[in-house]
Amino acid sequence: MAAAERWADDGISVNAVMPGNVGDTGLARNTDMEAVAGMIAAGELALPPGKTVQQGAATSVLMAASPAVVGVTGRYYEDRAEAKPVAERAGAVAGVAPYALDRDNAARLWAVSASLIQCDSRHEQGGAALRRVGTGAGARGPGRHPQQHHAEYLASDLAGGALR
Repeated sequence: MAAAERWADDGISVNAVMPGNVGDTGLARNTDMEAVAGMIAAGELALPPGKTVQQGAATSVLMAASPAVVGVTGRYYEDRAEAKPVAERAGAVAGVAPYALDRDNAARLWAVSASLIQCDSRHEQGGAALRRVGTGAGARGPGRHPQQHHAEYLASDLAGGALR
């Protein structure tokens, strides 16, 4: 949320994306699966149904390439849609907790993160850095959706197994 507010004037959209329970990526390779199983058995953790890599990538591709989300910023998406707020996490396998959307929490997280990496947290620095990574018209080419090149890059990474 803090980045969304800081970079809105630069035309930069910032959203959070949950790929879901994608089991075929190796992202959980350092997770203590016995502890996870114990938490599930005790009712302390609920996992959504498993997804393929392609299904997990669908929300990221939507956010990178769809004209429907141009200008949308400061939101949390899952399963190709904006997540609904949930007040109680017990047993919930979807949704976004209200504290994750709280502006004061976002400001504190931004300040702590900037301090930890010893970064000047001025918004101009963030916007300029993002523009340098290829969001300009020259990187897209004529006639392409402003975010299409990001989706193509993501799709090529998925096809090449970069998430494994």
